[in-house]
Amino acid sequence: MCALLFCASATLWAQQVITGKVSAGGAPLPDVTVAVVGSKVSTKTNGAGAFSINAPAGAILQFTHIGYAPKRIAASQVAEMVVLETTSEGLGDVVVVGYGTTRKSDLISSVGSISGKELTTFKDPNAANSLQGEVPGVRVLAGSNGPGAQPNIYIRGVYTIQGSSQPLLIVDGVPIQSGYFNSINPADIERMDVLKDASAAAIYGAQAASGVIVITTKKGKAGQSNLNVTVNYQSQTLKKPFTMASSTEWLKIQRLSNPSFSIAETPVNQYDTTKSTDWWNAVINSHSPTTNVGISYTGGSEKSQYALSLSYTDAHANTKVGDWKRVTARFTGDFKVNEWLKFGGSLAPRYETWINTPVDFLGLLGTDPITSPFINPNLQHIPASANPSLYDATWSAYGTPYGGPGNGTPPPNYVFGMNLATLSPNQLYGIQSSAFMEVQPIKNLTFRTTVGANVDNTTNNFFTPRYYLNSNNYSALTQAGSGFDTKYNWVLSNVLTYKLSVAEKHHITALVGQEAAEQKEYYGSGQRFSADSANGNNPLFAYADYLNMDLTNPAVLAAFGTGPTGGINNAYWVKRSAYFGRVEYNYDGKYYLTANARRDGNSKFPISNQYAFFPSVSVGWRLSAEDFMKSYSWMNNLMLKARWGKRGNADAITRSTWYSLVSTGATYPFAGQISYGTIPTQIGNPNLKWETDLDRGAGLEGTLFNNKFNFEFEYFDNKSSGAILTLPSIPLSAGQPNLPTANVASIGNKGWEFSASYIITPTTELRIIPRISLSHVKSTYLSLGGVEGLDVGAQDNYREEERFGMSFTRMYTKGVVGAFYGYKVAGIFKSQSEINSYVDKNGNMIQPLAKPGDFKYVDVNGDGTINTAGDRTYLGSPYPNLNMDFSLKADYKGFDLLVELYGSYGQKVANTTKRYLITGDRASNVIAGSYDKVWRADNPNAVNPNPATGNNYNFSSWYVEDGSFTRLRNIQLGYNLPFLKVNGIKSIRVYVGAQNLATFTKYKGFNPEVQSDSQQYQGVDRGQYPVPKSFNAGISLVL
Repeated sequence: MCALLFCASATLWAQQVITGKVSAGGAPLPDVTVAVVGSKVSTKTNGAGAFSINAPAGAILQFTHIGYAPKRIAASQVAEMVVLETTSEGLGDVVVVGYGTTRKSDLISSVGSISGKELTTFKDPNAANSLQGEVPGVRVLAGSNGPGAQPNIYIRGVYTIQGSSQPLLIVDGVPIQSGYFNSINPADIERMDVLKDASAAAIYGAQAASGVIVITTKKGKAGQSNLNVTVNYQSQTLKKPFTMASSTEWLKIQRLSNPSFSIAETPVNQYDTTKSTDWWNAVINSHSPTTNVGISYTGGSEKSQYALSLSYTDAHANTKVGDWKRVTARFTGDFKVNEWLKFGGSLAPRYETWINTPVDFLGLLGTDPITSPFINPNLQHIPASANPSLYDATWSAYGTPYGGPGNGTPPPNYVFGMNLATLSPNQLYGIQSSAFMEVQPIKNLTFRTTVGANVDNTTNNFFTPRYYLNSNNYSALTQAGSGFDTKYNWVLSNVLTYKLSVAEKHHITALVGQEAAEQKEYYGSGQRFSADSANGNNPLFAYADYLNMDLTNPAVLAAFGTGPTGGINNAYWVKRSAYFGRVEYNYDGKYYLTANARRDGNSKFPISNQYAFFPSVSVGWRLSAEDFMKSYSWMNNLMLKARWGKRGNADAITRSTWYSLVSTGATYPFAGQISYGTIPTQIGNPNLKWETDLDRGAGLEGTLFNNKFNFEFEYFDNKSSGAILTLPSIPLSAGQPNLPTANVASIGNKGWEFSASYIITPTTELRIIPRISLSHVKSTYLSLGGVEGLDVGAQDNYREEERFGMSFTRMYTKGVVGAFYGYKVAGIFKSQSEINSYVDKNGNMIQPLAKPGDFKYVDVNGDGTINTAGDRTYLGSPYPNLNMDFSLKADYKGFDLLVELYGSYGQKVANTTKRYLITGDRASNVIAGSYDKVWRADNPNAVNPNPATGNNYNFSSWYVEDGSFTRLRNIQLGYNLPFLKVNGIKSIRVYVGAQNLATFTKYKGFNPEVQSDSQQYQGVDRGQYPVPKSFNAGISLVL
């Protein structure tokens, strides 16, 4: 007995209590499993990351948590703070989910995340362009590829017809209503979280109808201070899409339509058929530089953390005139007064200046080759009746093109337009600000109040000298003026959060909050005119004296009356209020439940419909935590997720959409006299209400093989009901001044997303990570309010609906969004006999007016005639069937390599440039070699139609091409110089790279990735700004 007691005493004496804390990323890490290796003894860290465990002498403790690399430490060597590192799949990262955060490992909503480090591998001043391909389900289309252009972002399809499908942008808890991504320096971003489904975004209410992008900026960390300096230089080149025809071939093409076509060459018009002007080289730079310089400082202590940054961007356009410059600054600070009180805030001013270049690339290439950009400044082209002495010789010395695709008559001279733009600079002053106070009155209960305000003020100056190019393009008076656009918004939110853990298994987080916001916009402009011959062409004089109206000059009075023009308008005003809440429940890291609810109010709607309720719920089950999965040691994490939720949309109407308005002062004849009365100017709909998106989906995610293989798969099925649509149900002849608008349409978005990555470590010094993401979405019109179909047209500079005889796209029930709709081409009539033999079942000619070389159109409805009512048919969708991104990252010693491919497959593009650049319509120049590829009597087997007949310009399948492509999007090679303990240098990294190096496609137009501002009118190639190739080099220094 004594011996047994002695042994038991010795055993107890050998046990020791080990205590400590576990953290990650500078924050306490709860729910970390702390186990004694080789035994069943284990515990978990509490909400503060603390643990206590009994361990025998000589024991080894293992620390494990989903998303973090396991760590083993001898019990005797456990420090007060154990730090875990996240694995590459980032399951341990903190994700912003709306008025709060959660670990990615506990996330059951659909949220895609990208770190600031990953964002800045793609060198672009606009962080949205860096987002392309990085998050499955997110499609980014460049706005124009010019400097400062804002891209269009689509998250899982299209949710509205008449509103915008652009996501809500939130920076440090404050919505950004203007400036968007241009307002943020990418180097200031710590991470970007994309909330893709209603279970994540519903708590943001109506603003989140098309998804939410949440940006968290960099903050200081306790005990760490870093001075970061970055310099990047980039050179862009814009390859000429086509070699254009010489003057000789251009004349041959024009004479197909008009055999007697000739050009009278005189000193006045300056045409020269012996020369061929290269308009591309006259306007486009051989290379365009962009410089980005940034400096930032972060630091802090346990009581305060702060970050300061300053950046400068100078981006030149690919045209010889045009640039965008930006200066940004940002200060953020978090301060801890005591254990229960914290406060902080941020301030981010910026300044932008730019010159827009009005260059239309289709018009530029299509301008005839016989016109010179410049003519002698002798003013001989100005008729005597126009008084040549009034005009400036330099500004009048530009050639007038004979032909080109543009809307001008005659077409514009793009060299003149480019130089004229230098007299119209633009500038913007903006500031983003936020402040918060956080109080913890009792344990686990936190109250946080946040206020934010943003202001953007844009000024557009303009000046036009007196010039004379031709009888349709001249200015007899000097004009100068200025326009402004001021936007501001504020938001105030109050959030109460309570966290509770019971028996270390039940984890509950409850949140309730209130929010109020207001958004306003004012804009206006004014201009003055002068006929002063001494100073009228001096922009400095114009602005210094504001061109005091020359009221003594008869020309001014006759043309413009007795005063300046212009005015100020209240363009936009809206107020919002909301109450919201969320409950999160997690049982032992196995079973998850999240429920959100928000009651949203918006002043744009009629009073009876200003408020709406938007709930969401999501559930998760971590299968890998179940006992029946323990035997699968290769499975580190496997979670099944499902969700349901609703989001609202208030973007499809303005404040006045539902008003009924009348105008006084209308005249009408009555009893032989003119009488006065009122007339309706707008019939509103007082029953308009919120558009609602119902979101349903499920997903599976996992990490396998010792956290080396990571995958995610999600399926979604969304239905947007009550979509606002203007219907042509009442003819204007009935006396109604406008067409009715109502909540009658519905849009569906179905799709899936998949991503996977694998960590390969052949040696301890070499790591290779291939990653692939795939996504598919199909957007369809489920209902159009009883209307069979509606044409969607656009009257741009090329007046497409007019010139092509019909709209390009059509909305119809069960049809895909943006569907191309037109005639289907069955071939080209080689001869008159083929025309005669194309007959209906009764032997009647189907195209009796056709001529050899014309298109043979399919008689879709079989009525024996070709007409727009019955023979237009579906020609394809501008939206891709599949988006792909593949990247390969490699690290070896101090070297790092990134190679990224981006692809889009299955979409169609309406290549309208073929009308001008192949057939030479409107005296446009053509692609070199086009003459040999169009139908002629001696070339009956040509692949392109006869330009002479004018019968082949109806929109048809001939214009619709496959827009699938794969692009070598990014290559970057970097080297971290060996650690240098020289004057406090902590690290130096140098790198070189190339972007958009090559595009592999069968598309024959400018760019298969065609951008558009309208989701209903996508994929129409009018020669928009092509994608430039760029090379860059840079250095990053940390002190």
